[in-house]
Amino acid sequence: MRKPAFFLLFLFLFFLRPSLGWACTSYLETPTLTERLSHTGLTAEQIKTLRSHAAGMSTLEEWLSRGPHEGVLLGIMGENESYTVLQQKSKMMSWETAYQKFGIGFGESAHTQKFLESLSRSEWKVVFLLPPSLWSHPQGVITKRELWWYLQHPDQMKKVFFVLEPER
Repeated sequence: MRKPAFFLLFLFLFFLRPSLGWACTSYLETPTLTERLSHTGLTAEQIKTLRSHAAGMSTLEEWLSRGPHEGVLLGIMGENESYTVLQQKSKMMSWETAYQKFGIGFGESAHTQKFLESLSRSEWKVVFLLPPSLWSHPQGVITKRELWWYLQHPDQMKKVFFVLEPER
């Protein structure tokens, strides 16, 4: 007897009330910020530092739902779909373009530190795309250095918004 009742509820949620049905499935399928943070590889102390000093934090899905954004996008590029989608759906400048605007070459010694110091002095907001398991990620050597620099200089996170990528 329960199967027909469940089936009718299913029909109601997904066909008769599609907006409610999609909201329910979206909620069930999208991990929370806390769940995403647990997959970053960051320690509790590092997460506490980000939460208390950064401009904010959200999942990629939440960030995209808020509309177009401006600023500089940090994170792993290459074959990273999240980086590409975020850049295409916003007015975000790539970190490569920002390097050029600051006149910093990738071959310079301490280029990461120079770049982040210049970025901190600029008017630009920063969106830092944080992948799962960053510390053990096979790519993202520079991204790891950037995050480490921010963790060592938490006062420089005032304009940095961390966006957590989904698992791949």
